[in-house]
Amino acid sequence: MGRFPVARLSFFEAIGYSFLVKCFYLRLRDAGLAVSSIPTISLDSGSLDNRKLEIYSSGLLDWDEEQKLTIQLKSEARMAVSRWIQEKRYILRLLVSAVIFVISYFVFSLAVRDPLPVIDELVIAFALSTLYWIWEKRHDEKTELALVSRDMLYKAIEETDVSYSALVEDIERRYEEFSCSDVLDIAKKISIDDIPAMDIAADDAELFGSFKVVFHGFLSREEKSLLKTLKDIMEKKERGPKLKARIVHAYSTGAYDIYLLALAMSVFRTK
Repeated sequence: MGRFPVARLSFFEAIGYSFLVKCFYLRLRDAGLAVSSIPTISLDSGSLDNRKLEIYSSGLLDWDEEQKLTIQLKSEARMAVSRWIQEKRYILRLLVSAVIFVISYFVFSLAVRDPLPVIDELVIAFALSTLYWIWEKRHDEKTELALVSRDMLYKAIEETDVSYSALVEDIERRYEEFSCSDVLDIAKKISIDDIPAMDIAADDAELFGSFKVVFHGFLSREEKSLLKTLKDIMEKKERGPKLKARIVHAYSTGAYDIYLLALAMSVFRTK
């Protein structure tokens, strides 16, 4: 199989390309699963004014679903802004910390006499540079740039309407088919590579490509164990009884949702 799709465009480029900035809300059994591209965006240029995200679902969300989704997306936006700010000021923060370390070391080595030369100075210099690093990191997250960026993203999230998608309905239906199977049956199908690809309508091809990108990002952040198993399967590193036992063990220990694994296989083998 081909390599998994990965995307990391700037937020503003991504909004320009409707292919990427999307959120998909899936109803899987009794739980909702929201996968979005917000955690992978960068905010290096442009303006967020009058921008909107796109959320796709198989139907209208009730109040509880809307609240949970809004909380999740705002949390992802907050972390995205925090990551961007930290990356943006990383070099400066590193240089200042290094300067503080060097100055502190020489000041205390000359001003303080102690029975353990060098050791105490290193400890004090390291502690001061670390304290600065922590303080500056927290300060960066409270700057006007960070606050404005977060507020703009929050506004975009709050003003986003949910759109009906037959594609999301098809994905949910495929998961439902898998989840109706016995654990041993689905584990066997996975182990012998008997999971069919999805049949995607031509009108949904572009949206499905976007879903694959966003879904892979979600798995890489939240379902690392599942993704590792998926890669081993797709790259044909493991097959047969050994793989079946591994999947059953994952189910019994709650390591990951094996039906979600089957869905991921179906999604990523679809051209």
